[in-house]
Amino acid sequence: MNKENIKESGVKELEKIGLENENISKWKTRLQYYEFKEAYPDDKYVWLTDVLALKAVDSGNFGVGCILVDLHGNVVFQGHNEVFNPYFRSDRHAEMVVMDDFEDTHRDI
Repeated sequence: MNKENIKESGVKELEKIGLENENISKWKTRLQYYEFKEAYPDDKYVWLTDVLALKAVDSGNFGVGCILVDLHGNVVFQGHNEVFNPYFRSDRHAEMVVMDDFEDTHRDI
């Protein structure tokens, strides 16, 4: 997934985030207009995890996002904390959400 695809994926996630909370709205705006810095090759990945973290906050969870990137730099799985919403699940930390998706998809490994 190149930086344009990552940006497109993140913008789609941002569109799902509501505007009810003024602080969330400010962060959403900052993320929408953020330009990747060429000097930092991982900038696009950090940006996407920030988008996912904001999505977690907007849904009533702790603000943590997570992505899994393959050897070629493609984002293959992404997720965010789901500990408190839609209901309490102590195992639904962002990293576990992503790993569960990976393991469900690759049961033969």
